[in-house]
Amino acid sequence: MTAKQAQQQLIQDKSKLIPMSETYPYKLCRLSKPKDNSLEKPWYVEFYVWDATKQKLHRKRYVLSDDTAKAREIEAAKLIKQTNQQLIAGAVINPVQKKQIGPIQPETPLLEAIAFFLKYIKGSKKPRTYETYKSDLQKLTDYLTTTNQTNLTLGTFTFNHAQAYIDYLIIDQQLKNLRINNLKATNSAFFGFYQKRKTINENPFKGIDNLDVQASKHKS
Repeated sequence: MTAKQAQQQLIQDKSKLIPMSETYPYKLCRLSKPKDNSLEKPWYVEFYVWDATKQKLHRKRYVLSDDTAKAREIEAAKLIKQTNQQLIAGAVINPVQKKQIGPIQPETPLLEAIAFFLKYIKGSKKPRTYETYKSDLQKLTDYLTTTNQTNLTLGTFTFNHAQAYIDYLIIDQQLKNLRINNLKATNSAFFGFYQKRKTINENPFKGIDNLDVQASKHKS
């Protein structure tokens, strides 16, 4: 195996070396070979790398299989140089995936963004106001579930989605216009919250006109 092939294999390996911003324990590479340089016996480069999941050093070996002893020594030297650079730079295997902490992102599932918003406002709103927000946003959650749109993210919910939701409230739910206007206001406040935080560029409910309350003939 050449140094290039070994590196390619390393990239494909489930336990590949992952560069990190910190340094971790390691043991540099060494070439292990028979004293008589026999090609019938194993030649390999051995080193120890930090397993971030198990929190301990893990031994790895790259077997060399070139046709001559000289070729194996040359390829081993290249491989040792490349791998040692990675180890010194802080490479690990099986890095621990950190949970997202901090602001919601456009890629965050919409349902997660709703949950975060409700937690955020709970301490600053009166109990009755908070329950109204919670109930109104649950209405949107139920709609997304019913229409198989729970895969939408905060950033992919557009004006067209908002308009389709209002149409659903009018046609399918047959709610009173006042109730629909209130639901729209809550949803606009929700998306406006993330717009002010510059998480999203536009509020999808902005531009949707309120319904005429006097003309309402729907159920409550």
